[in-house]
Amino acid sequence: MKLKIILTAVFLMIQSIFFAKEMKIAILSNSGNQLYVRANNEIEVFSNGVLLDKKREVKFSAGKNSVTYEGQSYNDIVLKPEGADFLYISKSGKSFDGYRGNFDLIIENGRIVPVNLVEMDQYLYSVVPSEIGKKFPDEAVKAQIVTSRTYSYYNAKNSKFKNYDMVDNVNSQVYKGIAAEDVKINSLVDNTKNIVMTYKGEPINAIFHDDSGGYTANVEDVWGGVPVEYLKAVDDAGNVMDSPRRYWSYTITKDRLSKIFGVYPETIEVEKKDNRVKLLRLKGNGRTVEVTGNEFRKRVGYTNIFSTVFDYSESGSSFVFNGNGSGHGVGLAQWGAYAQAEKNKKYDQILKYYFTGIKIEEYRDAGF
Repeated sequence: MKLKIILTAVFLMIQSIFFAKEMKIAILSNSGNQLYVRANNEIEVFSNGVLLDKKREVKFSAGKNSVTYEGQSYNDIVLKPEGADFLYISKSGKSFDGYRGNFDLIIENGRIVPVNLVEMDQYLYSVVPSEIGKKFPDEAVKAQIVTSRTYSYYNAKNSKFKNYDMVDNVNSQVYKGIAAEDVKINSLVDNTKNIVMTYKGEPINAIFHDDSGGYTANVEDVWGGVPVEYLKAVDDAGNVMDSPRRYWSYTITKDRLSKIFGVYPETIEVEKKDNRVKLLRLKGNGRTVEVTGNEFRKRVGYTNIFSTVFDYSESGSSFVFNGNGSGHGVGLAQWGAYAQAEKNKKYDQILKYYFTGIKIEEYRDAGF
């Protein structure tokens, strides 16, 4: 019996290692004509599986279609730290950012793009505090962990990028390397290992945002396309927190709006759904320009119009927009998760509130 238990434990450990998903994350924040790399121990430099060099500091330059190292051009460069070390990279040679895992160097648009090859949960060590901070309650953090892990699986399987899974900014998930890590959050990541949200057996597109402003959004109302069963609007008014964007206000002149939309807006009409602005009509000089609420945010500025939960008023030659919440409004609301955690809700309850009809389960896919 004891031998059986030991063998089972060994099998599970091997299975965990085997199924560990290696993410490919483009570090666009350090993409440039040159790349400097440092390590505490030596860096192994490979090309097509052949060891080229071992140094503590190396420098690369961008060629037209290749990476230049020590005067030679290479189509394939892989960097590995010696032992359990980190690699520190910089496009300027002045300020270095540390990362776990290895790096694959590729050329895109004449620039070196360092692609971090990092195990899923080590990636999450940095993503989760970068996205939600370090002061949220544990159950809210675990909800973010499962959301980010699920989002990563989904976007790796359905990547819009050719040479990597995701990028290191808000176009995917914010990823800052080891500098963002937190010991407590690392432990929470480890404690939820392999847990994801699925719909019909597959990881979902687990979208998230900052603050719903009292009501989340249907995905089709934000980006168009067909409805998605698990990305439905939910009433979040009972989970309002005193977030940094609980209330916001922005004033913009009619002249500025005219330059953006091509019509001087004497009046504005809005259509709402679920308390969110779905459509705006800017009218003036006998012309009407229609724009969706999300497109209005994009063109006026996401850091000006923080969400589509807003009203407006006219003030002389300007319009004043007063709103609630921050972000696109689809999927998990981070501050709503905070509020629910404060009410003693567990992370799985929080996730099932924001994502309709999903399952929460362990996920391992050897073919992925």
